[in-house]
Amino acid sequence: MFCDAVAIRAARVTCLGVEWLAMALLVPMPWSQRVWALPFLTLLMPSEQADTAAGRRHRTTVEWTRVMVRLVVRWLGRRPWILIGDGRYACIHLGWECLTNQATLISRLRLDARLFADPKPVPAGRRGPKPKKGDVLAKLVTREEAARSRGEEVAIQWGPRPRAPAHTSSASSSERWPAARSTSP
Repeated sequence: MFCDAVAIRAARVTCLGVEWLAMALLVPMPWSQRVWALPFLTLLMPSEQADTAAGRRHRTTVEWTRVMVRLVVRWLGRRPWILIGDGRYACIHLGWECLTNQATLISRLRLDARLFADPKPVPAGRRGPKPKKGDVLAKLVTREEAARSRGEEVAIQWGPRPRAPAHTSSASSSERWPAARSTSP
């Protein structure tokens, strides 16, 4: 939701459907102590209400991000790069898109997230739908507590690869989920 600060004199003026998605390049500037984020690609994401009114299929933030990842990969020519986002981008479809396009996705993952192993292979001749997920894996909070009780740092890895959508290749890879928690209140 966009709120026009200039027009807020007597009543609150808002506009539904204005949300921007931006990709920025992190660049150290010689005159500054901090790294600057220089935006190089922005995209206006219409709301679901605006898409319905226009007769278009609504795309979520993750779907728009996948479009932007494909565009950046086309520009970079398969060179490796890093995409950093908040918890909104902790999605297996975006992770798989980054993995297949030489990008590393860094995003927050809730400690109580439900994680699953890959489904077991289906025996030939078995009827019915194929399973989409495997056995339930331990939650990150459980793994963190176990590591703290032993007094060691731990990198959490689950499954040999994320479940691939039907249109992608099935290249084998590993995903690492490091557990980190802030010590400040």
